[in-house]
Amino acid sequence: MNKVFKIDIYNKEQYDKAKEYGISLGIPKYQVDFHPQIKKRER
Repeated sequence: MNKVFKIDIYNKEQYDKAKEYGISLGIPKYQVDFHPQIKKRER
């Protein structure tokens, strides 16, 4: 099954859901470790 995840780059929970889905497909954990450590900029 194919899915498209639209992720807010500041929302770790959304990244985690995409990562869990990838792992459930058999993708190795190290290949789905793509959450950037981005800090929200103050304006």
